[in-house]
Amino acid sequence: MRFCLTLITLLIVLTSASAVPAGPSNPAQFVRTSATQVKTFFALPAPQLHVWGPRWGREDGCTPKGVIGVSTSDRLTVSSREELANALANATGGEMIELSGGDYGHLGLRGDAADFDVPVTIISADPDNPAVFSSLGLRDVSGISFEDVVMDYTFDGSGHAKTQKPFQVTGSEDISFKNVTFDGDNADFGTGAGFGRSIRNSEDVVVEGSHFSTFFKAVQVVNSDDVILRGNEITDIRSDGINVVASNDVLVEGNHIHDFRTSPESGDHADMIQIFSNGTDRPTTGLIIRDNLLDVGEGGKP
Repeated sequence: MRFCLTLITLLIVLTSASAVPAGPSNPAQFVRTSATQVKTFFALPAPQLHVWGPRWGREDGCTPKGVIGVSTSDRLTVSSREELANALANATGGEMIELSGGDYGHLGLRGDAADFDVPVTIISADPDNPAVFSSLGLRDVSGISFEDVVMDYTFDGSGHAKTQKPFQVTGSEDISFKNVTFDGDNADFGTGAGFGRSIRNSEDVVVEGSHFSTFFKAVQVVNSDDVILRGNEITDIRSDGINVVASNDVLVEGNHIHDFRTSPESGDHADMIQIFSNGTDRPTTGLIIRDNLLDVGEGGKP
């Protein structure tokens, strides 16, 4: 039988006539996780990748957490959807998964398959040759960060151009997108389709330093708490740049929202930033909007 060991550093301080105060000890702490199986499925039409279910723990049943002064991060390099699925299935928190450039299709994560106290970072190994995802669904997960990747949406003509949400975060926490390119597509009236980033029933979500273009709406935050939208560029949008609906403690800061491509024929009510609670059961509170640059440019209605 194997046991999780708690390592304790004992500081022995020798004192003399002039006493020297002892510094604090920093015990390394471990927590136990059940060694239950991750289920990875590739049954959906390619290119799609879904992972859900509990993660494997370490073989000895112990997963390190909160070790002060010791890095628990691992740097992994993957070059395919299958390798990415395997890396996520075996992650315990703190890993950096570097993606070779290429098309990774749809990524779907649900439940305990991505439940990390220390975030796992999914990042392009080379920002000049980024990894590309066609759609993203995060549901009931925590501790995932995306950096230097491309979210590239193609409107396929199915469904309504105003309602499609190819990149969703739902019921999740501690999620971040940094230096991510959200690239949309044209549909009705020759203007943008779908939502660039949908955040719903979530908390502690950061979208920072990212670029949104050619969507119906760029970012929508609904019934969520502690959300930061900072330093993003939003352009070539048909309707709204940022919607905040029935949410608490949202920071909208330092974004450049400019040059929309609206459609007079659509009847859209286009706004760069719109806050509303109509049809909801709670107001938006704790909202801060500051230091944003709003420039209609050539995008105003004639």
